[in-house]
Amino acid sequence: MDRAAIKELFGFTEYSRRQYTEAIRPLGNDVVTKPAPGSGWPALRDAFVHVNWAYVRWLADRSGGHLGY
Repeated sequence: MDRAAIKELFGFTEYSRRQYTEAIRPLGNDVVTKPAPGSGWPALRDAFVHVNWAYVRWLADRSGGHLGY
């Protein structure tokens, strides 16, 4: 991965976290912890945890994005 791609990734991460802060956070914790039928996730919080976990794993992976799957 080159420097431009890394900068793009961090830029998108900042953008998506700003969107979350502006759109979801003001609604309160109940919105992210309530069951979310039909979403494929028990609650929105679980989707956010998954995305953040995958992001951290991707950053920590020194093999260039191949985690051995």
